[in-house]
Amino acid sequence: MTSDEQRETMRKRLGQIGSWSVFGFPSLSEVEPDEPCLPVPEELAKARIKSGTESVRSPLGETLLVNEQTLRHLGKNGRTRSEFIARLREYDNARRTIENPHEIWMDVGSRRKKYIRMTRLEDGRRVVNAVDQQGHVYSWHVNDRHFDYYRTGRLLYLR
Repeated sequence: MTSDEQRETMRKRLGQIGSWSVFGFPSLSEVEPDEPCLPVPEELAKARIKSGTESVRSPLGETLLVNEQTLRHLGKNGRTRSEFIARLREYDNARRTIENPHEIWMDVGSRRKKYIRMTRLEDGRRVVNAVDQQGHVYSWHVNDRHFDYYRTGRLLYLR
């Protein structure tokens, strides 16, 4: 099957509930990765998020809020300071993931949308996952091992 035929087969799954493996999609480890954004200094990321002026628009046409609520969730109890800082440093990657994801899936129970984008690093690949809840950017993280973890639920978008 050519890549064009494969993309057309994948597009037929839009709106359906399942998972990447049930749908027969390739693993994200096979997807051409995007260039990553540079890390954001911790204090700059905090200030930008706190300002509440950096909403982000998804390819679904939704404008998602980024504000103090986002910051509170990123720093929630149980997260170490280093985990909190690591997420802040990935702020621009999270924004780009929402603006230009490879895929968007919706969790059927919580109705949270999961934005997924592969990026390239000097030493390999990684996936950036961002999550929204009721029009608000809820959280994000980076993973360099479990690329396909969030690829389940209702498929809403394919790049």
